[in-house]
Amino acid sequence: MSSPSDKSNSIPAAPAAPLEIPADTNSSTNSNLKNPISNPEEIPLEYQLHTVDLNDPMMDPLEYAVRKYIPIPKAYFWETGNLEVPTKIKVWHRTISALEKTVQGVERAGSFVARGTGMDGWSRYSYVLDTMTE
Repeated sequence: MSSPSDKSNSIPAAPAAPLEIPADTNSSTNSNLKNPISNPEEIPLEYQLHTVDLNDPMMDPLEYAVRKYIPIPKAYFWETGNLEVPTKIKVWHRTISALEKTVQGVERAGSFVARGTGMDGWSRYSYVLDTMTE
């Protein structure tokens, strides 16, 4: 004979009928489960990435490394006005923007130093032209 304590430890019985999945395959929820990106034009601009030809022989090696490993968005969420994007996307956009501003600041400081030392007026072959005799 079973005691009341045995009933509390027993596994509940399975439901009599299995769960039914709606047969309507045209609904957006069912189609999203099968293929979340059915139409690329439906993807918000904040989720799209800049694409470049990584096989371009004229691409700078630094740009190649950045483009290969860091996804760069086509538009930032504050440019499009869509503030309803997930926090992960916001952090990603702000990080890329901060890196961009940092590079611009370093370039500005470098151009200031180059102008101050007179290196911005040099041509590629100025050392050759300066040492040539007439």
